[in-house]
Amino acid sequence: MSSLVGQSLDGRYLLRRVISSGSKAVIFEGQHTVTNRLVVVKILSEDRFDDPKARHALLEEARMLTVVDHPCILRVVDAGTAELDDDVATAFLATELVEGRTMEGTVAARGALELSEGLQLGLTLLRAIDWMHRLGLVHGALNPRHVIVPGLHPADRGWDLRAPDARLLGFGAAARAAVEQARETPIADAAYLAPEQLVGEIPTPESDLFALGVMIYEALAGELPHGRDVRPAHEVNPAIPEPLSVALMRALERDPKKRPAHARELAEALLASKRKLPPPKVSPKKRRHHLRAPYITPVQLRRGDRVIDGRCEDISMAGMLVVSAVPFPREAKVTLRFALPGTSRFVDEPAEVRWSRGSKTGACAVGLSFDKLDPISVSALERYLEVYGTAPVAS
Repeated sequence: MSSLVGQSLDGRYLLRRVISSGSKAVIFEGQHTVTNRLVVVKILSEDRFDDPKARHALLEEARMLTVVDHPCILRVVDAGTAELDDDVATAFLATELVEGRTMEGTVAARGALELSEGLQLGLTLLRAIDWMHRLGLVHGALNPRHVIVPGLHPADRGWDLRAPDARLLGFGAAARAAVEQARETPIADAAYLAPEQLVGEIPTPESDLFALGVMIYEALAGELPHGRDVRPAHEVNPAIPEPLSVALMRALERDPKKRPAHARELAEALLASKRKLPPPKVSPKKRRHHLRAPYITPVQLRRGDRVIDGRCEDISMAGMLVVSAVPFPREAKVTLRFALPGTSRFVDEPAEVRWSRGSKTGACAVGLSFDKLDPISVSALERYLEVYGTAPVAS
């Protein structure tokens, strides 16, 4: 589907680069041809262009996102059926473009988050899911890849402001279930699925709360709650208050009837812990030497004959953060193939692994430094970072 980069969607959106691709759909960065606004454009994969159920499901996803209309859920910009330059019609969904790291990349790179940050992230997700459940909707496919954690807006650099709330996405499974009256079981995300989903039962609000329990546990403890004999979160990370740990264990109950009755019940435990946090300590911020900017795009890492697919989550003149399924040894020499920010041009840049951190989720965060960028890459990165680069503080 990368062959569609550079094509126009009905004369309205220029498809600039691939953000991610799967068996059912491909997600592009798109640019409105009149306003130049950057958006996310989701279209069906080529083998599904003529599939009426797939078209219906994608448009149902647009309707679902419009109905929920919550500040912590990705907002719809446009949707419908349109033609590509080669006169092939496809359904599409356009949403706001939110640059940032995924929750998966954040936890893979940093391990356990600071308690205040993890609590805020958990409350954001619970707010979104609580609203969905009030509307009679179930997400059914919650996992850290479906959460974008935005950085501070570039216009707010130098102001004493925190980054905006995370955004929830990944409503495709729920939309397909509404159309086909059946739920798929995404085995790749099995660590976040409730036990009843793993045996093929239809997900419920309690299933969503199980998934959120896993995600919040992982964000606060730095590891997944494995197996039937899960250690309470406060035993893994003593900074976690025991009452909060107890609430998370309730969310992780195998029996749905023993879980919290609704998202607000679990949120109360997070709020109680948040209220008891001491005032933040004021300390000098550790600064990096280079501005960096959020930038999610597929990356290939080549080392000899070995090729690994990964995902860039942020970039600077010095290097990038990549999330992949495979760790790389420190100081390993690799070649990175990726699309330059602000362009549809692919480049191959030599780099070195500075650090690599494995995660029990199967995701691995890899910090890479560029050896020497070619002039075209330097020029493109300078333009991108001038606008989108954020204060270079250590994360």
